[in-house]
Amino acid sequence: MENIPLGAINPRRWLVLTVVVAAQFMYVVDMFIVNVAIPSIRTDLNASTAQIESVIALYQIAYASMVITGGRLGDMYGARRLFLIGLIGLPQPRSPAAWRPRGVRWSSRASPRASRPH
Repeated sequence: MENIPLGAINPRRWLVLTVVVAAQFMYVVDMFIVNVAIPSIRTDLNASTAQIESVIALYQIAYASMVITGGRLGDMYGARRLFLIGLIGLPQPRSPAAWRPRGVRWSSRASPRASRPH
């Protein structure tokens, strides 16, 4: 093995490290958001502890399968392109929920049909 100076390996290695750390931070924040939403989910859906644990487990399974799929698509179409698509696309479905007025719910319970007595 040759002795290559560290600076000659990749001059942008710190930028790559920053992007990877930011991506991992997004996952941690996402899981934090799910954990903060658990009391609301439990109240709105009248869910048991086992059901809430299932929600968390299924969320993590869905996330893991998207990571695996994204890794394969990154191999096929380029990691940088797929990473940027994911970085831009991740907040898109969540933006309307973040900007909704307080007190407005987006669930079946919020519909007038569900609120009528049976």
